[in-house]
Amino acid sequence: MVKASGGNQYLWNTGLKTNSFYTKNSGTFSAKCADKNGCWSKNESKVFIKENAVPDTPAIIQDKLILYSSIKANVYLWYLDGALLKDTGFTITPTKEGKYQVKIFNGYCYSTLSKEVDFKFPKKEFQWRLYPNPFVDNLTLEIRNTESDKVVNIVFYDLVGKKLRGEKIISLVNSTTNNSYFMDGIESGVYIVKITIDGDTNFSLVKVLKSK
Repeated sequence: MVKASGGNQYLWNTGLKTNSFYTKNSGTFSAKCADKNGCWSKNESKVFIKENAVPDTPAIIQDKLILYSSIKANVYLWYLDGALLKDTGFTITPTKEGKYQVKIFNGYCYSTLSKEVDFKFPKKEFQWRLYPNPFVDNLTLEIRNTESDKVVNIVFYDLVGKKLRGEKIISLVNSTTNNSYFMDGIESGVYIVKITIDGDTNFSLVKVLKSK
């Protein structure tokens, strides 16, 4: 809608005499106004309208830990869980997990909001080892890159998939866990070891030697 104000009468360069009108056409529109005494203004107020000024709705593209808009524009408004962020650039590096959206401004209008992108930080790959090897009575299970108070499940299988022994351990502090795992009943051989931490599972083929 194109609108003029401040007068009692109006005259647009299109010939219209209303104070406002709708248009789908591009162009420069100007208006004169007259006061209650019928005195017309000397200068015309002008406004430029660009056809199809509303930009297309962007999409969010994720490249590892960076999000960016699929459409380049003058200004970008980023949202996290519905709240407007301070970021106004083409890309954003999230500092929190959540649902991100973006809308763009092309110099004339804002687009509608993009679809949500549910951003999550990648989980750290945990590392583990069993030592010493050869062992006498027990092995020590060392786990790295895991948070404290996580439930750690370790299961030994033979090569045909038969479960031999399983234990549940609670990880300790400082992202490094050292737990003694007693190997009663397990002799030298090759085993399938399954370790599960907080829903992430790792399988490994391990050869152990038991000293006599």
